[in-house]
Amino acid sequence: MPKTTSRGDKTRNNLLEVGTRLFSERGFAAVSTREIATAAATTLPSISHHFGSKEGFYRAVLQNVSEQMEEHFSVASAEAFGFLKRKQMTRQQRLDALQVFLSSVTRTILQSSAEWVDLITQEERLPAEALKPIEQVIEKQVLRPMLRLIASLRGQSPTSGDVKLQAISLLGRVLILRTRRSATLRLLNWQELTPLRIERIAGTLRSEVDAIFGDRIDCSQETPTRCNISGGNLSPRRLSLPSAKAHSLQGFDQ
Repeated sequence: MPKTTSRGDKTRNNLLEVGTRLFSERGFAAVSTREIATAAATTLPSISHHFGSKEGFYRAVLQNVSEQMEEHFSVASAEAFGFLKRKQMTRQQRLDALQVFLSSVTRTILQSSAEWVDLITQEERLPAEALKPIEQVIEKQVLRPMLRLIASLRGQSPTSGDVKLQAISLLGRVLILRTRRSATLRLLNWQELTPLRIERIAGTLRSEVDAIFGDRIDCSQETPTRCNISGGNLSPRRLSLPSAKAHSLQGFDQ
């Protein structure tokens, strides 16, 4: 039988949804519990019943966001760790694995809820214990696999300062596009981030990784072979390559 949701669960979930929206817009201090209850069309005692206090409610909101984030990142993370368990990997395969992972992370971050980003940004201004669940998800599901993949390419330990700096630098390229979304869209003369534009951003990031870690192309062949990294498929495919200039300019205004 399908699982049913009780009235209490519906109220709790509704409060979490409303709390996420209001806290992301104005921050913890500027939002009252009475305002939250009114917006959620429930009674004020409902908040204390489900969460104990305003502080408890806020922690529950951030915990709920962290669980949603973990769900979104977990598939790419599991695939990356699964690949790293292989006994023998060529450098090309390690590079492809990093490309797949970064592309997936880019899509997840750029397609994520604006409320998540605003809420995390609000909390970062005055970091507190409540943010720890989100930090733990980012470390576990994003940074750890990225550190391992980069370390395998550099031949260094994942704890190396250089490896950490490179991982943070690559991740920062994506985060700035999300946290400064309005400025990015204005600069690029875009109205919104469409799936096609997100794929173009992911492609640009792949090109930067190519430049960092070396050419992915086997130029010894008449027709170069690359790996098809869309959707995590690492099977090789053959293709003709456009010039670098054509690649960088094609569809810029799309």
